[in-house]
Amino acid sequence: MRFTTQNRLKLPSLLLCLLASLLFASLRSQSQVSQSKTPPGADEGERVLALGKKIFVERCARLS
Repeated sequence: MRFTTQNRLKLPSLLLCLLASLLFASLRSQSQVSQSKTPPGADEGERVLALGKKIFVERCARLS
């Protein structure tokens, strides 16, 4: 893909849509988890998810 002016304008829109989709999926899965019974060891899973989210935001989700 060549980076023409038109393609450069599409990239931020694509990233915004991707971020919105991830946010929507995350919120939806959190609401489903909160409605169900939490199994033993769920705190560990939440801690791992929080760490993964932090790493993603620090390394991948930067918009320049």
